[in-house]
Amino acid sequence: FIYDMKNLLIIGYGNIVKKHVKEIKKIIPKAKFFIITKNQRKYKKIGNLFFLTNLSKINPKKIDYVMICSTTNTHLDYYKKLSKINKPIFIEKPFTHKLENLKKVFKNKRYANSKLLIGYVFRNSEHFKKINHILDKKILGKIKYVEIRASSFLPDWRKNKNYKKTVSAQKKLGGGVLLELSHEIDYMISFFGVPNKIIARSVSKKNLQIDVETGVKSIFVYKSFVIDFQIDFHSKNKNFRYCKILGSKKTLQWDIKNQIIYLESMNKVNKLKTSKNMYNEQMKAFISKKINNVKVELKSSM
Repeated sequence: FIYDMKNLLIIGYGNIVKKHVKEIKKIIPKAKFFIITKNQRKYKKIGNLFFLTNLSKINPKKIDYVMICSTTNTHLDYYKKLSKINKPIFIEKPFTHKLENLKKVFKNKRYANSKLLIGYVFRNSEHFKKINHILDKKILGKIKYVEIRASSFLPDWRKNKNYKKTVSAQKKLGGGVLLELSHEIDYMISFFGVPNKIIARSVSKKNLQIDVETGVKSIFVYKSFVIDFQIDFHSKNKNFRYCKILGSKKTLQWDIKNQIIYLESMNKVNKLKTSKNMYNEQMKAFISKKINNVKVELKSSM
């Protein structure tokens, strides 16, 4: 589907914003993007991209969509300001880096009922939907064990930047591997629900010289199985991302990095590849306003 001209307000202009803009242009060729960035002088008007220094420069009544893609520590403040204009809001994951702040915001029903989409892009993957279907239909049989892994090297993430100055590397901005790779937490809970018990520890590799955790090892305990969960961005010679589900009938492995599902049974392996761009699918869902009103239930075991 293709829309006529629409106005999008975007907070931030990092690499992920450039990717989103590229996909939105395919959906709304005549879209206008009003981008709030501290580095406004660095950018001149580029086509339908207009760079501004702050929100006072824009008329909110002329905005059709809002995207908050700034540093994680600013997400909630922008959300509180921009939810007032009652437009669909996209927030790049994670929503926030502090649970107490989240509780305060969602005590207000106006915020809790906003049309909001959090940028967990794996949800827009064909494979995500396929695995949910497989689990719902119990095709694997009884789940016996799950292994989730994501390992990489932070300095390799953004070759054009000093990794120490990125959001990922700074605690005050909401960095750290757990929030940066929270896609794994998101899909895990979607597939299997909330665990009954969590055993976890974090690791901080000193060689990266940053003030955030660089690795997390956890065991998530469910009624009849456990999930062995390990993520890190301190492994120089590793680059993999997968979820392996061992069932009583079949085993499934989702190779997220290479976008392949392996479904194994009786020495037979089926490979399921995907052709759809999940970032494009994510923006289609946002632009078409296929967003459920946010319902938040906050519980704490503390």
